[in-house]
Amino acid sequence: MKSYIIAGITSLLLIVIMSQLLQDRVQAQDEAAPIVIVDGEAVPSPGYPFYSGDILYVPARVMGTYYPYTFRWDNAEKSLQLDAPDGVVILKSGSREVTVHGEALFQLDAPVLLRQGHVYIPVDSLSSLTGAEVTYRSIEDVTITSGSVSISVREPKEPLATAEDSSYKLYAALKDRQNYRGFILEAGAARYSYDWQAPRLPSYEPVLHAEDVDGDGQPEVVVIFTTGTGTGLHMEEIHVVDPRDGQEIPVLSAEQAADEWIESRITLEGSELVIDVKLKGETPQAWSFRIPDVEPGDHYNSQVGVGGVIYYDVDGGKLTAEAAANIGFANYIGDFEFEYDRSERGFEPVAVTFHPFPEFEKYRIR
Repeated sequence: MKSYIIAGITSLLLIVIMSQLLQDRVQAQDEAAPIVIVDGEAVPSPGYPFYSGDILYVPARVMGTYYPYTFRWDNAEKSLQLDAPDGVVILKSGSREVTVHGEALFQLDAPVLLRQGHVYIPVDSLSSLTGAEVTYRSIEDVTITSGSVSISVREPKEPLATAEDSSYKLYAALKDRQNYRGFILEAGAARYSYDWQAPRLPSYEPVLHAEDVDGDGQPEVVVIFTTGTGTGLHMEEIHVVDPRDGQEIPVLSAEQAADEWIESRITLEGSELVIDVKLKGETPQAWSFRIPDVEPGDHYNSQVGVGGVIYYDVDGGKLTAEAAANIGFANYIGDFEFEYDRSERGFEPVAVTFHPFPEFEKYRIR
C-alpha cells in the first residue's frame, strides 16, 4: 500500500513540476515572442513572424492595423479576401499570385503560407500590397512605416506641431493616404479631438501658436494648415481654440472678410485695364489703376478676387491674414492685410489695408 501511495505522490509531484516547467517555458516564449512595430508601436497580431528558408514571413492580418482592410477567410478555396474601399485583394495559400478585382495583378516574392489557421505573407511584399515601407533584421526586429497609407488611430507619439510654449502640441489622429483626417490637441494635461481635415504636405506641416490674441489675458491656441500650394497659389485654413475647455472659436475666413470689406471693379477700356478698389471701415480708402497695353487675349476678372494666395499668422498677439489681390488667373496686383479681433461672432477683421505691388504703383491714378 505504501508503495502505491509513494508512486502516486511521485507522479503527482512530476505532474506539478512538469506543469510548472511548461508554464515557465510558455511564459518565457511569450516574453521573448517577436513583435511587429507599426508606426512606432507594437501591434497585436494572430501569430508571429518566422523564417521559411531565407524568406521572412509576417501575419497578413497585420495590414489591418494600418490599412482599411476587412478580412474574410474562404475555407473551401483556402484563400484570404481583403476588402478595402479601393478594391478587393485575394491571397491564396500556396500561391504567389495576387488577385485584384478578379484579375491576377502581380506576384509576391514567395508563396502565401497557412500555418495554424493563420495566413502569412513575405514581409517584402507588404510594400507591393500597401505601399508601406518595411525594415527588418530578424524576426525580433520588423518595423513597418505605413506613411501615407496609414489609417492608424493608435495613441499618437510624435506631434505634428508644437507651440512656442511646449505644453501645447498637435497630433494627427487619423491618416488616410495623402490626408490627415482628425487631430488631437494637447493643452497641458488636457487632450481635445477635432474632425479637421488637411492634406499631408511634408514641406508645409501644420503651424501651432499659443498666444493671447483676444486680449483677455489667457492664451488661445491657433492652428494653421496649408491646404494647397503651387505656382501662383497658396491657400491656408485657420482654427482658434480656447484651451481651457477645448471649444473652437469661429474665425471669419479671408475670403468671407473680403466680401464684407472690399468693393472693386475691373474693366477693359480699349487696351487699358482699369481697376478700382474701395475698402470699407471707419476710414474708407480707395485706389484706382489704369494699366496700359494689356494683352487682348488675357482674361481678367470683373472684380478683384481673394482666395488664390492666403497666409494666416500670429504677430505680436494679433491674428492677421494676408491675401493676394487677384485680377486674373495667378495674376495679382497687391496684398490685402486683415487684422482680427474677437467679437460676438468670433474672430473677424477690425481693419484692412491694401498694399499694391511696387510695379503697379506707377499706374495708380492719384
